[in-house]
Amino acid sequence: MYRIQLLLVIAYRNIWRNQKRSLLAVLSIALGVGSVIFVRSYITGVFTSVLEGLTDFQLGHIKIVDTGYYKEERLNNLSMNIPDTLVIENSSIIHISPRINFGVMLYNEGKNKFALGYAIKKNDAKEILKLDKKVKSGSFFNDEKKNILMGKGLMKKMKLSLNDRILVVTVTSEGGLNAMKFKILGEMDFGLSSFDENMFVVDINDAQNLLRMKNKTTEQLIYIKNIDNADNIAKDLKTDLKKDYIIRTWQEQGDWYKLFQTAFAIYQIFYFIIIALACFVILNTMIMIVFERKKEIGILNAMGLNRIEILSLFWLEGLVLTVLGCIVGAIMGSICSLILGYFGINIQSLGKNVDMPISSVLYPRLNLRNIYVSILIGFVVSCLANLIPARLASKQNAIEAIRG
Repeated sequence: MYRIQLLLVIAYRNIWRNQKRSLLAVLSIALGVGSVIFVRSYITGVFTSVLEGLTDFQLGHIKIVDTGYYKEERLNNLSMNIPDTLVIENSSIIHISPRINFGVMLYNEGKNKFALGYAIKKNDAKEILKLDKKVKSGSFFNDEKKNILMGKGLMKKMKLSLNDRILVVTVTSEGGLNAMKFKILGEMDFGLSSFDENMFVVDINDAQNLLRMKNKTTEQLIYIKNIDNADNIAKDLKTDLKKDYIIRTWQEQGDWYKLFQTAFAIYQIFYFIIIALACFVILNTMIMIVFERKKEIGILNAMGLNRIEILSLFWLEGLVLTVLGCIVGAIMGSICSLILGYFGINIQSLGKNVDMPISSVLYPRLNLRNIYVSILIGFVVSCLANLIPARLASKQNAIEAIRG
C-alpha cells in the first residue's frame, strides 16, 4: 500500500515538475481527439445534407408512380399519371407530397427558352423544401393564382424582372398544347446552377390546370418517421394499395444510392487518414517525452523501484495526462463543431459544379457517438504510447540509463 501511495505522489510531482512537457502531452492528445471529432461531425453533416436534399427534392423516402412512369420518365410523359390523393393508412407515414415535373417553352418579348417546371403544393414548398428561405428577391407564394418562383439564372437569360408576366407553353397530359401566363413572384437562388438556370416552381393546382391534369399527379413522395424502415413500409404499401403502382424506396431510384455509397466510402478513407495522422501526432509526442526521461528511469531503478513499478509510474502519469487531453480535445472538437453547426460552412462556389440538390451551406452534425469513439481512440493510443517506450527503457541497466 505504501509503495502505491509513493508512486502516486511521484507521478503527481512529475506532472507538475515539468509543466511545459505535461502541457505538450495534453495538447497533442487534445489536438488528435478534437480533430477526429470535428472531421466526423463534418462528414455526418455532409451526408445528412445530401440525403435530405435528395429525399426532399426528388426521391422522397418512398416514391409511388404509374407502372409506365420510368419508361417515359425522360420524356416527361404526363399521361403516365396517378391520383393526387391516395388513401393510405399507415402510422409510420408522416406526409404525402404530390409532385409534377414537366417541360415547357417560355416566351417573353420575342425571346424563348426551354425550361423545367416543378409543381408542388405551396405548403410543401415551404415546410419540406424550405423554398421560402431561397427567395433572393421578391416574395414567396401567396393566396393568388398563376404565380411562379423562377431561378435567378433563368430570369437573367430571359431578361425578366419581378412581377413580369411570362407566357408558358407546354404539352398537356392529353397530348395537345396549352398556354398560360404566369406572374413572376420571386427570384430564387437554389444554390445549384442547373436549377437556377433552368427551373421554376409553380403551385400544383395551377400546374394541373395548365397540363389538363385535374386531380392527377405524376408522382407521390412519401415521408416516414424513420427512413431506415423504408423497405418494410414499401412492402406494406404494395400490399395495401389495390391498384398496381411502382413503389420504390429512395435506395432503389436510379444510381443515387450507389453514388451515395461510393462517396461515403471515399469520405471514410479520408476520416481514417485523419485518425492515422492524429494517432501519429500523439504517438510521436508521447514517445519523445518518455525517451527524454531515460536518465530519470535509471535513477528510479537505482532507488530500488523494480520494472513493474516504473511501468506503473509512467502509466499513472500518462493516464492523468491522457484523461486531461481527451477532455480538453472533446471540448475543443465539440465547440468547433457546434459553432460551425450553427453558422454553417458556405460551399456555394463548389455547389455550382455539383448537379445534386444539396444545400449551399453545410452544417456539421455533432453526436455523442462521435465524441465517445474519438475519446476512446485518443485514450488507447496515448496509453500505448506511454507503455511501449517505458517498457523498453525500464529494461535498460540503471547505470547505462543514467549515462544516457
